[in-house]
Amino acid sequence: MVRNTSHRNDRSLRAEDGVALVATMMVMLLLLSSLLAGFTAMTVSESRMGALDAGGADAFYAAHAGLEKLTSDLGVLFNSNYAPSGDAVRALGDAPPSLGGVTWQKPDGSDGYLIEFETTTGDPATGDPVAVSRTVTEGPYAGLLGYVTEYSIDTTAHLDTGSESGLERVFQSVSLPVFQFGIFSETDLSFFPGSAFSFGGRVHTNGNLFLAAAGSLTMTDKVSAVGEVVRAYLANGLSTASRTGPIDIVTTPGNYRDLLITEGSVTGDEHSATNEPTWTNLSTGAYNSNLLNSRTGARRLDLPITTLGADAIDLVRRPAAGEDPLGTTFPQRRFAIASIRILLSDTSADITSLPTVTQTPAIRLDDQVDTGGDPDNPWPGYVVGPTTPPLARSSGDAG
Repeated sequence: MVRNTSHRNDRSLRAEDGVALVATMMVMLLLLSSLLAGFTAMTVSESRMGALDAGGADAFYAAHAGLEKLTSDLGVLFNSNYAPSGDAVRALGDAPPSLGGVTWQKPDGSDGYLIEFETTTGDPATGDPVAVSRTVTEGPYAGLLGYVTEYSIDTTAHLDTGSESGLERVFQSVSLPVFQFGIFSETDLSFFPGSAFSFGGRVHTNGNLFLAAAGSLTMTDKVSAVGEVVRAYLANGLSTASRTGPIDIVTTPGNYRDLLITEGSVTGDEHSATNEPTWTNLSTGAYNSNLLNSRTGARRLDLPITTLGADAIDLVRRPAAGEDPLGTTFPQRRFAIASIRILLSDTSADITSLPTVTQTPAIRLDDQVDTGGDPDNPWPGYVVGPTTPPLARSSGDAG
């Protein structure tokens, strides 16, 4: 007997095909779910990284803004006070810029907006900035003695998002004692000797420099002018064509070169065209930067006393009666610095009214005779003795 089973086998195959299709779809769904989860995780991660990058940039720019504000505030302070107190400098750190979502704080919780410097007490919270005496080694004033104070500006910006950035700037303020110069001039300066003349000190003018000689002129140290170096004309506008004496300016120690009438920084007077490239080549080349103007490296120098409203001549003037000894001008006067002061005036009150002068009556220097008739002791308060010799007496009569 033969049995036909083909119909049953076909139905079993169809059932198995259905199971395989469902299994395949489930595997595909699982794969798609895995890919979707991976894409989601990647998107979230990149978003977080982008947020961190943006937050870091915001923190950096906030810290930079604080750095620039502190630098600017310190510059303004220097313009009004060439030697600010420690308290005045520290106070700048108490006024940080107000930026939304930004606090000025370091990771350890300490102040993130401050200026640091060495102090006279050794305590950062007290004392004044310390100036160290050093020789300037670079720039147009190399070789001069400077008083250097170093400041460190430190800003750390912390954002509400958690991002943080810190920046630091270190710079130095340098004071150059003006008495290192042979001549320091605020205005135009002229050299026009009638015979051989040698000047041995450093020369600087914030104005123009006029150089001519009927005899000869020798400059043995560096010469700098913020304005022009004029060879072809005198300050009064007259030509130097008939003043043919050499202008010898140092090139290297012990060696000199004559600055010709055609070799000034301008072709004629101080208002004429610049003499380029001749001037720059000579200034920085032949003269090794020992002869400068502003185009080749000379920089304006301001006396502290002038930045505070006084005149340059006030350095050597006696103070006005009643001037504040603790003010900004008095401490800079030579009157305040000198260890010995010899004061001559028409009246005693002209001397005793000066600040820091005692009220002891001044000694009269006229040819008066003491009422006691002692010709050796004619001046009240001055007694001739072993340590006080007689003062020279004169009636002023040359005959």
